[in-house]
Amino acid sequence: MDVWSNKSLFSVSNNGDLIFQSGVPPDYFSSTGQLWGTPTYFWSKHQRTKFEWWRKRFKRQFELVDILRLDHFRALAGYWRVKGNAETAINGKWINSPGRKLLSLLKKYKLGKSR
Repeated sequence: MDVWSNKSLFSVSNNGDLIFQSGVPPDYFSSTGQLWGTPTYFWSKHQRTKFEWWRKRFKRQFELVDILRLDHFRALAGYWRVKGNAETAINGKWINSPGRKLLSLLKKYKLGKSR
């Protein structure tokens, strides 16, 4: 739901097609890698809004719980990006993420030092 209501923040075209998708490169377990079929973030847009979408999500979660667990945090350093219409993950590439900036901002936000 978040993706469809915030398409401009994700690699999804107006008609719903994936521009890019996430996955993992070829390795010992899969010679073609893995395609996950999930859109990637347009990190530059998230940064321009000072990660507003993320802040809202975390704010809501902290209204419900005291501790959050982030799965797949590897993508906060970098992620394997593949064209949206690719049939394998072979021709993807590693893209850096602004995870350190995001986590620093969220830490400050949680502590009430920044809005």
